[in-house]
Order: sequence, then structure tokens, then C-alpha cells
Amino acid sequence: EVAIHIFPDFLISKGGINVHTDFEVKLYSKAIEDFKKLIRFSRTLKPLLVSLIRKFEISNLKKIVKGIIYPRYKEQMRFHDISPYSSFIPSEALKCSNLEELSDFLSKTRYKNIIKKDKNENKAFLIENRLDIFHYKELLNFSSRLFGKSKGVLINFFKEEISFTNLLWALRLKRYYNLKFDELEKYIITHDKLNISLKEFEPIFDAQYEDEILMAIPKKSKRKIEKVYAQHFNKQIDYEKTSLIEIEICINKIRKDIYLKYLYGKYLSI
Repeated sequence: EVAIHIFPDFLISKGGINVHTDFEVKLYSKAIEDFKKLIRFSRTLKPLLVSLIRKFEISNLKKIVKGIIYPRYKEQMRFHDISPYSSFIPSEALKCSNLEELSDFLSKTRYKNIIKKDKNENKAFLIENRLDIFHYKELLNFSSRLFGKSKGVLINFFKEEISFTNLLWALRLKRYYNLKFDELEKYIITHDKLNISLKEFEPIFDAQYEDEILMAIPKKSKRKIEKVYAQHFNKQIDYEKTSLIEIEICINKIRKDIYLKYLYGKYLSI
């Protein structure tokens, strides 16, 4: 119903197969077009709007890194078109045969320091983490220069999205990489406008088994995750049987909903 309301020409196939994915693709494409129009007519907000639209470029770059490391994914890739505000052409970047070539390809772009000379720093999750930190810090720096109501709305929007992004990184780093709590700080998005407390993540790193790790999610975030889990999987969450992959799906859905709610708040609610 939401899809048809926003896009009257939107056709839903029988059984609703791929409705949500197709709707998100169409909605993000519309968001990009709206951003482009706003950028053309706004001098004051242009740096912030360009940075916002480049969220989609960072999504492209994460896909490219994955495709270079795992070539089997290359054929499945679809890229967002943010031209003329793109720093590079995604299809050309994807032709790089390794990360060293990609580093050279990006050497004259804003992402020149994302791919490191030290190969140990070029694991996919480290690159993705650096991209997240780079993107959100840039957005927060731009938004902190604004005045009035717009500044407050933006800061609150970023706080909410970043809190779940940080939670996702804390869970991944503990479960998949067995990171120690005292190492967490360099992987978390922080800013003087955010008031981030690492202590809320400490129980996650004290836990040993996956169900204990998931049970240690901060209560405020856990309530929203449980609500989304029930909606998405059509059942109540059971932490002894739930996997981190399922929790990641819920957190990523929450992050998308926050973003879409910000863009099209009159149509969507969380």
C-alpha cells in the first residue's frame, strides 16, 4: 500500500515476491533524484546534501570491495547512479583485479586513504568499517555547522542511525573476530555531538557464546530489534535459537527505516 501510494505505477507481482526489495530500489532511486534537485537549488546546504547522496556511493564502494575480494559476486552487482556527484565510475572500479589496483584507482578521490598500504589493514570488514566512520563523521561535521531547527533534526537522525551502526559493529567484532573490549574504540563512530558511551557495549564483550552475546545487547536497542524481528520473521525472538545473522537483518532493516523515515516521514513510520 505504501509503495502504491508513493508510486502509483508500481506493480506488485503475485504473491508479493521481491516487493520490498523492488520498492526499496525504486524509493532509493527517487531519493537520489530528489537530492540532485535539492543540490541544484541550495547553496547553503549543498556540502551536506552532496555528502548525504554519497551514502549511496559508499554503498557502491562496499560492493566493489566485496566483488574484488570475492569475484563470484561481481555478476550480481547493481550500483546506485549519483552522477554528476560521484567520485568515480563504479563499473570502472570493479575492473580492478585486486585491492592494490583499487587503491591506485581511488588515489585522486576522497577515498584515497580507505585502502591502506598495509595489506593486513585491507580485510573487507576493516575497509567497510573505515567507510562508515568516514561517512558519518563527515555528515556530523557538516550538520554541526547548521543553525536552528534543521541542525537539531539532522543531529537526532544521525544519532539514531549511528547508534545501531555502532551496535552492529560491536556484535560483528565480538562474534566474528573475537575482538577485545579495550580495542573497540577505534572501530566505533564517535563525535563530540554524539555522547557515545562504550560502556554499554562491554557486556557484549564479556559474553562467550552467541546467545549470551545477543542477550547482552543494550535494552533500549533490544526492544526495537525484538519488535522488528517479530514483524520480519513472524515469531517472537528466542535468543537461545536466534543467530547473529538474523539480528543483523533486523538491525539493517532498522537502519534503512530510520533513513527512509527521515526522507519520506509522511509516508513511513517505524
